[in-house]
Amino acid sequence: MLYEKVIPNFNSSFTKRIYDFKHFPSKWHYHNEIELILITKGFGKRYIGDGIENFNVGDVVLIGENVPHFHLSDPVFYEDNDLYCQSDVIQFTLNIFPKYADEMLEFTGIMELLRRSLRGISFNSEEAKSHVWDVFHRMRQLSSMKLLLELYGLLDYLSDVNDFTYSSLSVSDNIYTSDKSDIPVVKTYEYLMRNFKSEVSLKQVAEEVGFSADALCRYFKRNTGKTIFECLSEIRIGFATRLLRSTSYTVTQIAYESGYSNLSHFNHQFKKITGCSPSQYKSCNIIFDETDINI
Repeated sequence: MLYEKVIPNFNSSFTKRIYDFKHFPSKWHYHNEIELILITKGFGKRYIGDGIENFNVGDVVLIGENVPHFHLSDPVFYEDNDLYCQSDVIQFTLNIFPKYADEMLEFTGIMELLRRSLRGISFNSEEAKSHVWDVFHRMRQLSSMKLLLELYGLLDYLSDVNDFTYSSLSVSDNIYTSDKSDIPVVKTYEYLMRNFKSEVSLKQVAEEVGFSADALCRYFKRNTGKTIFECLSEIRIGFATRLLRSTSYTVTQIAYESGYSNLSHFNHQFKKITGCSPSQYKSCNIIFDETDINI
């Protein structure tokens, strides 16, 4: 896990850059800045907090401060060809707002949007995506106060967009904001994200981190408020909710793809975390057969 130091643009209180890569850097990272991302080239999988989802050209996501994330480009971008990935990115902190913005009615919607961004927000509305694309393009010609006001306007617009999906099942700040040098917690989380589809044992995790199993359990619980297996369950169920929303897989298939070999245990964990059964969750969400996730 990398802590990324973001340097604002010259003569600006925030950063706006276009990033070109053969493939996006596949390293977990986080930073103090809130990040608004527009994908202009490329496709693959996006990891935000405990969530995994596909990304494609035109995607717009808002990621809160200190939320771990990265984009994993499709394998085709690692081949010897002319394909490459590109994103248009704005990164900013709360310092760009007036000191008492939380108490100002004009900023109510934006402040609520930024609070929600701690789970990662993926905007689904094609109209909203098109609007963001137009504003990002227009911002390339602006500077100073006009650029800042354009960002205010864009965030205010997005705060009114109701067609969105949370990228992460839970708020991710409880693990990453307390101590940016907490390597054992970070290594544990990374191991769980890489291996949640397989059987995970405390012995394996402890060996990866360099602790004894008992010591790691105590350390992780003390520093995150969760057990290792509670964290693992959140990752697995977060992935399962995405399969329920975006595929036509059966509940049994989804349980297996999410790392569960026992359907009853999957159903129990799903209801414990989401408050409803997988079938109830699926019936309340639109299923798009044509957008099955490649697992």
